Amino acid sequence: MNKKGEIKMPLIIGLVLIPIIIFIIIKSNSITTQKRDKIILNILLILISILYIILCLIIRVEPFNFEDHYSTEYMFYNGEYIVYSGIIFMFTPFMWIVLFHFLKMIFYSIRVRKNAMIKKDEEYIYYRGDLDKVSPSIIMFTSTFEVDIKKSVSATILKLKQTGYIEENNGTYICTNKDESNLLESEKMILNLIRYNKFDTSMYKKVIEKETLENKYITRNHGGKISRIIKIIIAIFVPILVFCFSLWLDDYHFQNYHVYPENDGHAYIYLEKEKDIEQLYKEVKDENDYKHDGYISYDYSKIRADKLEYGVVRKAFFLSIIVSFSLGFILVFVLIGLYVIIEQIIHFNKNYTRTIKGKILLNKAYALKNYLSKYSLIKNRTEKELILWEYYLIYAVVLNVNVKIKDEIIEKYVSEI
Repeated sequence: MNKKGEIKMPLIIGLVLIPIIIFIIIKSNSITTQKRDKIILNILLILISILYIILCLIIRVEPFNFEDHYSTEYMFYNGEYIVYSGIIFMFTPFMWIVLFHFLKMIFYSIRVRKNAMIKKDEEYIYYRGDLDKVSPSIIMFTSTFEVDIKKSVSATILKLKQTGYIEENNGTYICTNKDESNLLESEKMILNLIRYNKFDTSMYKKVIEKETLENKYITRNHGGKISRIIKIIIAIFVPILVFCFSLWLDDYHFQNYHVYPENDGHAYIYLEKEKDIEQLYKEVKDENDYKHDGYISYDYSKIRADKLEYGVVRKAFFLSIIVSFSLGFILVFVLIGLYVIIEQIIHFNKNYTRTIKGKILLNKAYALKNYLSKYSLIKNRTEKELILWEYYLIYAVVLNVNVKIKDEIIEKYVSEI
C-alpha cells in the first residue's frame, strides 16, 4: 500500500462506520426493537469501537502511526497503550456518537428512577375503577416526568380497545365508528396511528406533557432552575479539575512509582518511599523479582512491573491506569460535561413537581402496581393468556409490571414509529 493510501485508510474506515453506527443506534432506539435486541445492538456498538481501536494499534499508519518505546511489557505497564487509545478516540467522531448514545441512556434511566422512586414505608390504597378516567400516558408522565413511547402507545391501544374505540379484526387492529369527541388529543393520535400508520413521536411527547399539566397532576417548579445552573457550572469545571488532577497524579506517579525499561527485556518500578520498599520486602517470595546484576547484587527499590501478586506493584499499576486514562481520554470528560450542559439547557424550563392531585393519582397507581406485582400472575403472561384481566393489562404495561405485552402489541400492530 502506498503512503497516501496508508494515510487515508483509518480515516476512511472511521467515516464509513459513521452511517453504520447511526443506523445501529436508530434501530436500538426504535420502539419496535425488543429489549434483548437492544442489548445485542448496544454490545455491538461497544465491540465495533474496541475493534477499531485495536485495528489502529495494530496497523500503525497515519494519523495513528504510534512509536514503540522499548518493549511491549514496558508500554503496557506504563499505560502507553491506554494513552494511544485515547488519542484514537479523540480523532474518531463515530466513537463520540457512541458515547453520546450511552450517556443519553444513562441520564434517562437516572431521571426516570429518581422521579418514579416509591417510598417503601408508605401505604398505597387502590380500588378497581380509580384510574379509569385517566390516560395511561398521563399516569406515566406524572410518575416519571418522561414518556416511554413503547409503554405509552401499547397501554393506550389496550385502553382504546377496552373502551370500544379499537377492535381486533383478522389479526390486526381497526378503529370503530365510536364518537371520539371525549378523547384526549394524545389518544386521537394513537387512533390515527392505527388508521394511517403515521406517527410524530416528538409531538406525541409534547401533547402528553401538555395534557398532564392541563389536568393539574403536575405543575412547573421554577425553583429548579437554580439547580440546573449549578449543574451547568459543575459540568464546565469538572473536565478542568480532572485534567489538573491528572497532571498532579502523573507527577506523583513518576516521582514515587516510575516505570522504566531494562536491557533484560523487563520493565521495573522504581520505588521512592521507604514504606513501600519495606512492605514489598515482606511480600516478596523470590528475590529474583527485584532488579539484580547477576546473582549477588539486588536493588530492593526496583521491582518487576509484571509481578502483580505484590500489593505495591498492583498499586503502581492501578495509578498508571488512572493517569493514562484521565490524560488519554480527557476528551471523554469534556464530552460528558458538554452533554450535561446540553441536557440541562433542554430541560431548563421542564422542572416539574407533583400537585396534591398528582400525588393521589400516583398513590393509586403504585398500589395497583404492588398488587399486580405481588399477588397476580400477570407479570410474564401474554395478552391472550390474560383475556379476563384485560382491565389490568393497561396498567401492567404502563407501570412496567409486564414487558411482554407491550412488545407483542408494538411488533404485531405498529410497524412505523
